[in-house]
Amino acid sequence: MAGIRTQNDPGAMHAAARKATSVRRPAMGLGALLAWFLSSSPAGPLLASQVFIGEHAVLPGDRVRVPIWFTNAPGVASAAVTLRFDPGLVEPVSVSAPDASSGFAVASSVRDTTWQIVAARETGLAQSSGILAVVTFRARPGTVAGLTAPLTVADYRLHGQHGRPLPGAPGAALAQGQITLVDPQTDRDANGLPDWWEERFFGGPSSAEPTADPDGDGMRNWQEYWAGTDPVDAASALRLLLARVIGGMVYLRIDSVPGKTYQCEQSVDLHDWQPAGAAVRATTSVLQLALPAPPDTQAYYRVRLVP
Repeated sequence: MAGIRTQNDPGAMHAAARKATSVRRPAMGLGALLAWFLSSSPAGPLLASQVFIGEHAVLPGDRVRVPIWFTNAPGVASAAVTLRFDPGLVEPVSVSAPDASSGFAVASSVRDTTWQIVAARETGLAQSSGILAVVTFRARPGTVAGLTAPLTVADYRLHGQHGRPLPGAPGAALAQGQITLVDPQTDRDANGLPDWWEERFFGGPSSAEPTADPDGDGMRNWQEYWAGTDPVDAASALRLLLARVIGGMVYLRIDSVPGKTYQCEQSVDLHDWQPAGAAVRATTSVLQLALPAPPDTQAYYRVRLVP
């Protein structure tokens, strides 16, 4: 046998490991942060520039992350935002800083249909727009796809360093957003990528270009969707590897996604491909195959995802 070669075909496995990061916090604890901000803020709402949220999509029972954005507010160092939501359709889960580099510490309080979020940092931000905090909601299990849970920024107050109110625009309209409960096939922009998938990986139901390859792993977004891989993680891909050749058998390994079905194929000229063994449904993240080695010839192998 002259040689055995493998050919990778776009495919599957989400194996991203996310590092926990710490956020530098003000001297006071988060528990005291909310009480301090509310007691030191003006009695009436100060509409400084603009705070807004967007439209999001989620499967019933799943979670969705909703960024709280600000714009036209240079030097912002603290903010209090009150969200109003429909507790019959969604429930608050958690609130977090946008990332470690933001320097924000966050605290929150939920009561009935409102969620009050406070974000603060030691110095004002140089940029005039960005994300104050990220809130996570869970769509209640058993809810009907097609319903929409409205989100309203009922009140917000932005301050610079040392509690200085930022210039605002009194009377400005408060932001409206929504979380739409969708079924697995809902695709409102008709681009071939379901709304829930675009939301999960790109932050919005119309945020992904099907032919783009944002993680540079050679797989387009539509291929990542069908393969069950992570479109923003280059380590998540279908890989067919030659493990070893022993006693007339070729042992191959596939980085797989549980629940997906794979068909290995063989060719001697990279033109005509024939099935090599039966299709196999993966139950783990690694699939092992043992195939008869072709006699006295070079062979190529590839793996195909079976719908």
